[in-house]
Amino acid sequence: MSSPYRPGDGPRAPGSGAGLPGMRERAALLGGTLTAGPGGDRWTVHALLPLTEHTLTRPARTEVSDEEVPA
Repeated sequence: MSSPYRPGDGPRAPGSGAGLPGMRERAALLGGTLTAGPGGDRWTVHALLPLTEHTLTRPARTEVSDEEVPA
């Protein structure tokens, strides 16, 4: 993904600061990589994730059961 980038173009949005590090961590857990940063006039986020048979046959998990929620 890339978008136009202009340094100093307005105030930074508040955040936890864990967005890109968290994305890198999740990519690494899957055996992939994630890079992000300015390049010329664009900001680019590039994820490289392995695609395996296990990835194709394992359904995505979208819900957390009541047993998994800490009390």
